[in-house]
Amino acid sequence: MNGNTSLWMIFPSYLTIAHCISVRPISNPIAVARSSLQRVRYDLEEKVLSRKSWALVDHIDLEPTSMKLLKDVESIELRLLDKNREWQINWKEAKFIPLAVEITIDHTHWGKIKRLIPVQ
Repeated sequence: MNGNTSLWMIFPSYLTIAHCISVRPISNPIAVARSSLQRVRYDLEEKVLSRKSWALVDHIDLEPTSMKLLKDVESIELRLLDKNREWQINWKEAKFIPLAVEITIDHTHWGKIKRLIPVQ
């Protein structure tokens, strides 16, 4: 992902990727019935990595909540580890979730930053 691009993923609602990896539930103070999935998009625009999320997965007309994560980002790459322990750049397995997600950020000042996140 270079320049002005977007990355779409669906994560369980307890998983958030921010400055560092943190796992936390999404606030639901009045216990509204809703999906355990969250619609999330990561954008890289003018060297700023931002995260956009929507309260509902299936509504396209809602405005997202946006958060700037990191500036001076040259590129970001994502790879997914499949059940055969082979890295994929596109996920086409509808019946399986990845074993792990690898995120590589190329930063202007810090160089390449790589994080491996186990999913299962």
